[in-house]
Amino acid sequence: MVHGLLRRMAVGSGALTLVFSTALAGAAAADESPPTSSVVTPAPSASTSATPAPSSTAATPSKPAAKAQDEQPAPKIDVTAKFDKNAFDFGKDVTGSFTVTNNGTAVAKGVTMFASGNNVKLTFSGAPVNSGPLGTGVDIDPGQSVVVTAAGTIQDSKIQTIWMSVQVWADPTKPALTANAYAYVISGRGGVDGALYFDANGNGQYDQGEGLAGVKIKISGGAPYQDVPPQTTDRDGHFAFTDVPFGSYYAQYDGLGDLVAGTADWTVSDQAKTLLVEARHKIADSLKASVGLDATTYAPGDTAKITVTLTNSGDHALSGITEVCNGVGNPNELNGYGDGWGTLPQGKAGVTVPAHSTLTVDATEKVPAEAHDWGFTGLECAFGQSDFDSVFTNFAIASVPGAVVPTAVLSLGYDKNNDGHPLPVTGVKVYLTDDVTKKIVASAVTDSAGNATFASLPAGLYEIGLVGPWQVAGDKGQGTTWPTIRALHGPTAVAVEPGPDQPDPTATTPTTEVPVSPVAEASPTPELAYTGVADVATLTVVALGALLAGIGLMVLSRRRRTY
Repeated sequence: MVHGLLRRMAVGSGALTLVFSTALAGAAAADESPPTSSVVTPAPSASTSATPAPSSTAATPSKPAAKAQDEQPAPKIDVTAKFDKNAFDFGKDVTGSFTVTNNGTAVAKGVTMFASGNNVKLTFSGAPVNSGPLGTGVDIDPGQSVVVTAAGTIQDSKIQTIWMSVQVWADPTKPALTANAYAYVISGRGGVDGALYFDANGNGQYDQGEGLAGVKIKISGGAPYQDVPPQTTDRDGHFAFTDVPFGSYYAQYDGLGDLVAGTADWTVSDQAKTLLVEARHKIADSLKASVGLDATTYAPGDTAKITVTLTNSGDHALSGITEVCNGVGNPNELNGYGDGWGTLPQGKAGVTVPAHSTLTVDATEKVPAEAHDWGFTGLECAFGQSDFDSVFTNFAIASVPGAVVPTAVLSLGYDKNNDGHPLPVTGVKVYLTDDVTKKIVASAVTDSAGNATFASLPAGLYEIGLVGPWQVAGDKGQGTTWPTIRALHGPTAVAVEPGPDQPDPTATTPTTEVPVSPVAEASPTPELAYTGVADVATLTVVALGALLAGIGLMVLSRRRRTY
């Protein structure tokens, strides 16, 4: 459903080679005169003394560094806390402990402690607790630990967690060391049982012989969240889960084949519950859906007329078909809500599509005011049966003209090394095709930063086109669209990669056949976009060599600018 979303892509352009420059320099070298064999001998340097003077910078042996004093023995206290389980049933005993360890090299004298519980009433044993920093403490030898056990009961089943907080003072003049532990509260346990079936006779209820055997069911959820061990349906499709913590669960099914079961959550409480879970043929196997608009251009507040077409190719009628539109939540799009949609919105009765037939439904909805800033409106919907699978429609689009984006920028980058650092792709022509009219409305060439800048661009939805051996990364031929919004700020990054050489659809074709000298194609990515400073130096040396080779050399080709 992400018709209007810009795809992120990884872009590419290999660095250009210097074959032409190297060949040019080689040609120049071939025309030069052979070098002479004369050798210039450097004159001896003057000396102020026949005997070399001793260096005044001779290193003087440094004094050995003073030996560091041995570290003095000292205690080092660490504290940890834990409950014995990650969850406790309300009304059952809670147990845990905290441990104070001396990891130092000297005795820790008079270590004091304070501990308490939150939503659990705890008693402690093993050492004096709740004495605070000035109370009576304990001595702990190096490498030794003091373990304090905790036991208690949960105070409120409606609060989902219990806590134990510990403070320890090895030095009453310094801040306390702290440790905390928590566990979940299981407010109660219950069970759920039922039957999984396929309504073979289509009477809308479970009948004897319609149970689905051998299907593995797993439920997840509850408080605390957990995966409950799966159960397998018997020959009548029956299943049962017992001693399950209260809460809401969702079910997963393994072994349904071509069927799909409902997705409604199950609630486990102190009330016994029996479920009948229906499995149906997948909607996608027989239902096709499409939407259309009555115009290609609207103004904000106009009433758009939508035509919904539902086709059922299956042998059974499909009842309760409803829709959910604009799942991405874009404010410019039609939402599929309101009285103009009749019984189609999810949560309503829906419609029935007879077997082997097509049903057409008309709907209406006002064009949102936000569509003005986006330059377009439209909708895409999912149709299906509530709590079962669904199928998606096409994206129907219409222009809402008026807004203009002062400056819109696409920034092309190629992550050649797949390291998350894309390089700018320069000198590439980018053109934009209006997604409604299918006409090219603008083009620009990327600069040294890989930016293609479009001035005074009408807000709208555009398909991105590239000229030359480049493609939007991951495009796979289906096209990549770019929504331009009046409030758009900053460049939009577009990842590209090498691809088939694409022609320039904006190039004008000569009306008369006039002989034209061939012009070399522009390189897909100038060297500087990938080679950096080192190649700048190389280019400079090569250019200087070509210049010294002789003025008689002529430029063999020129690069053509593409606009």
